[in-house]
Amino acid sequence: KYHDPVTDDLLTQGRETIDPVARADIDRDIEARSTETLPLIPLFYMSVDRVYQPHVRGIQVSALGAHAMPLNQVWLD
Repeated sequence: KYHDPVTDDLLTQGRETIDPVARADIDRDIEARSTETLPLIPLFYMSVDRVYQPHVRGIQVSALGAHAMPLNQVWLD
């Protein structure tokens, strides 16, 4: 079982943070800390590049780069 007090504290901060910009910073800190302390070697990392037309508005991608995004806020100009 993985246990790291610093990561635990960051996870608590993330759960309690409402501001999306601050939450994104915390999420990046969690990812960086996990990369340094997890007892494993990542063998695969998925990267997805997306290109949008200038008239597509409201695109929101997760701070963690999630590969699914909500489309209920998207519109066309």
